[in-house]
Amino acid sequence: MANKLTPCPDCGHQISKQAKACPNCGGKPKRRTTATTWVITGLIAFILIGSALSPIEPTTDAPSSPAASTHPAPTKQTLAGNLTEQDICNTAGLLIRRSLSNAYRTIDIPCSVTADNNQVSINAGYRVPQPMGGHTLRYTATGQVTGRNLRINTIRVHGVDDQPVDFAEFGF
Repeated sequence: MANKLTPCPDCGHQISKQAKACPNCGGKPKRRTTATTWVITGLIAFILIGSALSPIEPTTDAPSSPAASTHPAPTKQTLAGNLTEQDICNTAGLLIRRSLSNAYRTIDIPCSVTADNNQVSINAGYRVPQPMGGHTLRYTATGQVTGRNLRINTIRVHGVDDQPVDFAEFGF
């Protein structure tokens, strides 16, 4: 039969391991730490130490995909109206996602903009959803910048459209 008694840490009187208090002095017995508690504590320590020791990756504005690295990043100087090339690329991407759906990705796609006064020509692309092949389609769009607003007038998706189409008719 296993020993179910343990000495009270305060008075030394033998008490049951399940007792909540010593019947002799009222002292509370010390509870043993369970194996589950040790495992959880070890996992938390492992995660914290691993996080502290892992190298911090420097963040860059460079494109992440190999195809994107061959194209220069959009400039941060004002190009048309009050918009930079990066602003125009981001806004064009947003407008295209609105016309198609958020399943079409325009993030991390190389983009370039040429401007003549406030008239802009955008050369970029978008990635079709994975179930539809996940490939990138290139497009050329023309538009106008007024202050901080971009209005796309026409768009031509290369390999899909023969001629530019009115942007109002683009999408689903």
